[in-house]
Amino acid sequence: MQRFSEQPMIRPLLVLMALAVVVPATALVPYCNPDYPDYNPDYYSLDYWEVSKPIAPLWVGPADTLYGSYQNGVWSSSDQGDTWAEIYHFPNDSHCNGFFVDSRGTIFVSRPVVGTLHMGRYEGGAGRFWSEPLTFECGEGFWKMCEDLDGNLFIGEYAGDWNDTCAFIWRSTDAGTTWQKVYEGTGRHVHFVACDPYTGYLYAAVGDGIDRAQLIRSIDGGDNWDVLVEHNYLAQPISAVFTETHRLFGSDVGTLDLPNSVFWTDDDATLTPRLILTGDENTFVWGMVKNAQGTIFAGTLTRDHGNDEPAIYVSHDSGATWCKAMSWGLVPLNYRGVSWMSNFDAAGYCYFHDNVSGKTYRFIDGPHGANPVEGSYYGVIGEDGNVILRWTVESLGGIEGFNVYRATSPDGPFELVNDEPLPPSSPGVYEDDTAWPESTFWYELRAVLDWGEDLISGDPVSVTTGGRLRARLSAPAPNPFTSNTSLEFDVPSHIGPVRLAIYDLRGRVVRTLVDGAVSTGRYPASWDGKDERGRQVSSGVYFVRLDVGGEIEGRKLLLVK
Repeated sequence: MQRFSEQPMIRPLLVLMALAVVVPATALVPYCNPDYPDYNPDYYSLDYWEVSKPIAPLWVGPADTLYGSYQNGVWSSSDQGDTWAEIYHFPNDSHCNGFFVDSRGTIFVSRPVVGTLHMGRYEGGAGRFWSEPLTFECGEGFWKMCEDLDGNLFIGEYAGDWNDTCAFIWRSTDAGTTWQKVYEGTGRHVHFVACDPYTGYLYAAVGDGIDRAQLIRSIDGGDNWDVLVEHNYLAQPISAVFTETHRLFGSDVGTLDLPNSVFWTDDDATLTPRLILTGDENTFVWGMVKNAQGTIFAGTLTRDHGNDEPAIYVSHDSGATWCKAMSWGLVPLNYRGVSWMSNFDAAGYCYFHDNVSGKTYRFIDGPHGANPVEGSYYGVIGEDGNVILRWTVESLGGIEGFNVYRATSPDGPFELVNDEPLPPSSPGVYEDDTAWPESTFWYELRAVLDWGEDLISGDPVSVTTGGRLRARLSAPAPNPFTSNTSLEFDVPSHIGPVRLAIYDLRGRVVRTLVDGAVSTGRYPASWDGKDERGRQVSSGVYFVRLDVGGEIEGRKLLLVK
């Protein structure tokens, strides 16, 4: 397990951490912040699971392979973090402070003790490491790098020593083989370089300098850089995410002489605080990511004696409003909360490392059913009169099976039909042999995911069965029985009451199960061997009789003790 003192952000604080108190394990608590009353907690939920190793930092590569750093090695997982295999082990001892996987599947790692960029690929079960194409001038490495729309790579150099001036940006136009310095600033280091996927523009945060920190931008692939915003030396963006209309930047401590926040801009010069953290300057938005549906997640880290609870915030409207979806509570740890957030995989999972527990988790966005699985389904009548439901979905990624729900009205209620989840196949098929004749049914198909169910896109499909529905009483089961027996009865279109009752051998009513108006359909019923007063009856032969408007059906029951 990676020890807390090995986290790259707190390397200078080892003595302080050695004196820290022991903190009991703290569970993550999903909830919705009451400060945002328009947010419906029944609509939104954030589900998470611990992965099998405390991998951090980590990244989702091509084919949804997960890569990360753990105990001086590079590890990979092809099953969403359930199992891991080490694909390369570095020969000397040093943790990783930067980790990135590009669109070609090339892995980039920086290690502050060594001071070089390591690069390699994982192919066919073998880790083909590892060249070292770049030696960082300040010997620390990078925090966050990016790939632009043309496949060029960019690294912002990070300096570990307060006396260094290493605000350098490096670019590679040949997939990482060679690197050229394209920016040299006066700050201490570069927190991130990020590419806006909608415009191709590059953004970088230069901070912790002697006097000022800067947000800079390049509109020509990194050849030239413009200063967008300058502010006091402690203040700087530390994370970024982009929408079609806005750029969002998460703050480091003391940002822009305002409370810590996620800042929102559509002109790159006017940064408006949208998520204002309620504590002091000791909380910063370390990770910010966006999923395929446009939902944005911001993970915070609190240092020293900050008053903010480290948390994950979520926005479903491009950053205009936010909800606190998960919090760790106030815990006496330095640099507590989200220390790393990955990109999303195709199944919708993001991975984050939690400094409070020292563990790594994966989470998936809610609300359940709000972002339906894309696909289609339809129903037909088979040769034997049963309903046959057929479907296809665009992707089986993350789907563990399917469930079929049925209703006698398009508005529901929908009830589960199958006993066990159906296999995850596309195309898929299910035969419903419990639908009764002369009726119209509406069906919903739901994908079974490891956090619950997700409705397949589209309206419920309707199927009308043929034949004639008559009063019918199914064979009770079990029979003989000792304590309880169950059956079903059919009610056709009729005028008058429906009566279902239990009788003894003398024809006396022992128990009335149904007595009154019942609409057309098939219904379950059961008898627990007791009379109208709730007394247990004696062993023997009994009869159950169904009377639907004078149409009679009966079955014999045997109760044994």
